[in-house]
Amino acid sequence: MFGFLSGGNHPYRKLHLEHQKQRNFHQGVSSHIFRDYAHPRFDQRKRLDGLNSHADRKKIAYLGPHGTFTHEAAIRYFGPEEEFISRNTVKDVLYLYKAREVKNCVLAIESSITGIVRENLDELIKIDQGFIVGEILIPVHHHLMAKPGSDLHRIRVVAGHPVAIEESKIWLRQNLPDVKLETVPSSSMAPIEVSRKRSLAVAAIASKTAADLYGLKILASDIEDIHDNLTRFWVLGRKIQSPAGHDITALLVQEDLNAVLCGLIALNISIISIYERPTTERSGGHFYLLEVGGHAMENPMDLFLKKFAKIRLLGSYPGKY
Repeated sequence: MFGFLSGGNHPYRKLHLEHQKQRNFHQGVSSHIFRDYAHPRFDQRKRLDGLNSHADRKKIAYLGPHGTFTHEAAIRYFGPEEEFISRNTVKDVLYLYKAREVKNCVLAIESSITGIVRENLDELIKIDQGFIVGEILIPVHHHLMAKPGSDLHRIRVVAGHPVAIEESKIWLRQNLPDVKLETVPSSSMAPIEVSRKRSLAVAAIASKTAADLYGLKILASDIEDIHDNLTRFWVLGRKIQSPAGHDITALLVQEDLNAVLCGLIALNISIISIYERPTTERSGGHFYLLEVGGHAMENPMDLFLKKFAKIRLLGSYPGKY
């Protein structure tokens, strides 16, 4: 897999050789590297005194329903006073964004356990407007929940988002080896479905917030395989913000990756991560999404973008690398 490329005698050569070994075995490639971000707090963001009026509120779309981890990330980033609009699929979230019915949207992009969220990245690549303007990292804890009166011995079906199921597979294998696993498009849809059923044999994997929202009993807490599990979210906006001094730039490359990487290294631009996704073309081409150090408005990143004019700038946003 791809990782940090700084350091070593020939960082690009290491990446290139690893890429040749891995590309036939992985549909998506992720660095699985998470930077040590501080969690944003409401009082750390510049805000007007008091609550915004309804007319001044930003409209932010997220993958719902209420109680998803994306919902939590959106509230943490923007604060609770904004207007949040949920949709049940990422495609519908991005439709609102493309139609300019919302100013921002929030997407999960990477898990510290399972890596890149391939479906979200693929949908993001399809849109041709706006920019990534921010990111947020939140801890993710999965809980198994069912209707009151149920217990672990009754459970025959467990529903959850594919990422949540994957991140809890060891616990599920050890504690509920014979259950049927059912996937749903978002983490809150599972507890909603369980709450609507009469059966005590159906459980959901979701957050504690979701259990409280939908009146479910938590049968087991913190069932994720790695307890310092983190998920990274991207915030999409209309305009790239001014440099913050510790910025990351995201680039979409569909040309000679060798030349692009050599160009970055020549300008001493740190390469943080590379994700590879197949194109929809029959020729079997690939997109490469790169995260690199620096801001698009500042050199040497500005100089690089002028030299490689065909590269699509996805955004620049504050981060640590």
